[in-house]
Amino acid sequence: MSRTTFANIKIQGHGGVGNLSIDESIIRWTPRGEDVSAGRRLDGKNVSLATWSMFGKRLGSCCLYDKEGEGKMRCDGFSRKDREKLADGLKECGIRLEDREYSSAGLC
Repeated sequence: MSRTTFANIKIQGHGGVGNLSIDESIIRWTPRGEDVSAGRRLDGKNVSLATWSMFGKRLGSCCLYDKEGEGKMRCDGFSRKDREKLADGLKECGIRLEDREYSSAGLC
């Protein structure tokens, strides 16, 4: 399995941006310029679904859901071209990425 990494990603509940990586079925977000312990880590085995939504023409968002359908992590700041790379990285963990239309009600 190869590592898939994205820079300048923001997650819900944290004020800054960081790097999102998918490696060996671990999904990890590490804040830029801060202690690694301030990041978030999800075991891909506990994630059953990921959704992809676009804000306008340029910015993408991904929400990760557990097996009960509860939103576990929302990641913002992807570019449109990141969708396929993200889908491939998640697929290696056994997680499918579904397109979901963004609405005024929000995501997750």
